[in-house]
Amino acid sequence: EVLTSARSEDQQRRVAGALAAAGALAGDRVGMILPRRAASISAILGALRTGVVPVVLNADLVLALADVDLVYVRLSALLVAADRVMPRDRA
Repeated sequence: EVLTSARSEDQQRRVAGALAAAGALAGDRVGMILPRRAASISAILGALRTGVVPVVLNADLVLALADVDLVYVRLSALLVAADRVMPRDRA
């Protein structure tokens, strides 16, 4: 998979917008369950743009098991796709 800078920029903006819309604030820890693809780097960079701390979780985890990580590292949200963020109260 080839990731161009223009495509990465677009993906970063989408992630940053989704995190902002979910209420993630600078300094918040946001879990990220992402596939092993080049676009995942854009998601991490998009999170960093907002000032949140990305916590990359194993993409092979089943979402039901992610609750353990949410409690352990005190995540405020869970990013499961570039435009889908689950705030802690719904995660």
